[in-house]
Amino acid sequence: MKNGKELFLYNRSILDADAYKKMLQIEKSWIDEVFDSIQSKIKVIKSRAEFKEAFNNFLLEERNASPDDYDYISTQISLKEFQVIVQEFAIDGLTEAQSFLSIISRLPLTAQMPMLRVLIDEFGCGNYEYSHSHLYHKLLCELEMPTSIENYLDILNPESYAFLNIFYWLTMRASYVEYFLGALAYLESMIPFTFKCFADACERLNITNSKYYTEHIHIDNFHAKDMLRTLWEVESAVGLDYTKVWTGIQIASLIIAQAFDAALKKAKTEIVETTESKKKNQSSTSEFVSANVDNYSEYFPVDLKEKKYLLPKKCPHREGRMYCGSINENSGTIICPLHFSKFDIATGQVLSGPTSEHLDIIEVSSQV
Repeated sequence: MKNGKELFLYNRSILDADAYKKMLQIEKSWIDEVFDSIQSKIKVIKSRAEFKEAFNNFLLEERNASPDDYDYISTQISLKEFQVIVQEFAIDGLTEAQSFLSIISRLPLTAQMPMLRVLIDEFGCGNYEYSHSHLYHKLLCELEMPTSIENYLDILNPESYAFLNIFYWLTMRASYVEYFLGALAYLESMIPFTFKCFADACERLNITNSKYYTEHIHIDNFHAKDMLRTLWEVESAVGLDYTKVWTGIQIASLIIAQAFDAALKKAKTEIVETTESKKKNQSSTSEFVSANVDNYSEYFPVDLKEKKYLLPKKCPHREGRMYCGSINENSGTIICPLHFSKFDIATGQVLSGPTSEHLDIIEVSSQV
C-alpha cells in the first residue's frame, strides 16, 4: 500500500479535522484497491451451516497453499533471514491487539464476552510478563534487535503496513462489524498452523525466547472457537450477514498472504545483497555497516541523521542491554532498558539517570 507509514501514524494519533480528512483520503484509496482485489472471491452465504462448510473448506485450502515456504522456514531459513522476518512484524508484535480494542463498543453485550476473552489473553490476563507484546519484546532482545517501534517505521514493507492498518480500518471505520469478525476468525484459525514453522525455526536456530510463537500455537486454537462464538452471539442479538463475514475472511487472507510473502522475499533478497556487498567491500570499514559486527562483537550499529554509530551492547552501569534500548531519533538519544539512563548517541554522554559513566561510541564512515 502507498503511504502506509503515514496512515499507521494517523491511526495512532489524535487528529484535527484536516488531518482526519487526509487520513480518510489515503485509507479510502487503499481500501478500494483491496476490495477490487478480492471481488472475484466474494460469494453469497445465507446461513450458518453454509458458512461453516465454506469456512472449513477454505481453511483447508489455505493451510496447503504455501507448503514450500513453510518448509523453508522450518528447515532452512538462516538466522539473518529469520531476523528480517521478525523485523517486518516487529511493530505488529510490539503493539499486539491494540487495534482490536475499538471493536468492543460496536458489538452487542453478549458478543462482547467471547471477544473480551480473546483480548484478555492477548494482554496476558493483565500480567505484563505474559502479554504477547512482551513475548515479542523478549524475542527481539535475544536477537539483539531494537525494541522500540520507532526503529522500524522507515524500513517496513508496504505489505507489512497494510497488515497493521487493515485492523484499524476494520475496527473503527468499516461500515460492518462482520468484516472484522470474519477477518479475525480467519487469523485466529490460521495462526496455530502457520506459526509452527517459526517455532521449528527457533528450535533449530537455538532461539530460546520462542514463546511468542508457541503460545499462539496453543492459545489461538481457543481464540478461533471464541471468534465463532462471537459470530453466533451477534447473529442471535442483532442478526448477521454471512456474506460480509466471508468478505472479511477474504480481506484477511489477501493482506496476510501479501505481508508474509513480501517478508520472506525480503529476507532472502537482503541476505543475497549483503553477501555480494561483503565480496565487493572486504577491505572497507563500511562492510561492518552493511553486513555484521564480526569485528566489533561487543557493539551494535545505529543509523542516526545520515551517520552511522557503533554502540556498546552492554551499558557500563550494571551491564544493561543497550541493544534493547529505546531510541529517539528526534533527540538523538537512547535509554538503557535496565535502569533508564539516557545517553546522547553521537557523543555517548550520559544525559540523565543513575549512572555517571558515558558510552564508548564509535562513529563509522557511511561511505560504501
